[in-house]
Amino acid sequence: MEDAALFFDKGLRESIENIVVCEGPFFGDLQWRLSSLPIRLGGLGLGPSTTSTDANAVLSS
Repeated sequence: MEDAALFFDKGLRESIENIVVCEGPFFGDLQWRLSSLPIRLGGLGLGPSTTSTDANAVLSS
């Protein structure tokens, strides 16, 4: 399950990078962290799916 979440996170980051800078050199870790901020704080609300899969595993047990 975690492999699928990591694969999804990588694809999501690449997609956002393509949208924001068209695969340019100006999208790094800082920009990704800013986009993962909650919407109310000016981000895009794109948190890592690995965090939610961990929470779902705890809740389901």
